[in-house]
Amino acid sequence: MVIGIIDEVKGQVPLVLVVTKQEVEWNDEVKQELIQAIRDDISPIAKPKDILCVTRFPKTRSGKVMRRIIKNIAEGVDIGVISTIEDRAAVEEVRDAFHSCKKWNRTKNY
Repeated sequence: MVIGIIDEVKGQVPLVLVVTKQEVEWNDEVKQELIQAIRDDISPIAKPKDILCVTRFPKTRSGKVMRRIIKNIAEGVDIGVISTIEDRAAVEEVRDAFHSCKKWNRTKNY
């Protein structure tokens, strides 16, 4: 999933969140392969600011991904009302993914 996040220099940049299959071990090598594939297959301008791995996305009870929540977490603002969310643990997992990333810890306060 790709969301646009605020960037001080470019205005907005892509941020990618992925859900991997169980047999894929997430590491920096896999991340760099994905970034290179995006540069090669789409465009260098589409290179994401970062790629984060989670096991699930926050979804509504009807199965729609709650992009607003992910974007708000990325931008360090209040996530707002989540009464329609299917699994609140997915929100915490996304939040933890941002907290575990050093690049985000330096600039974001959430």
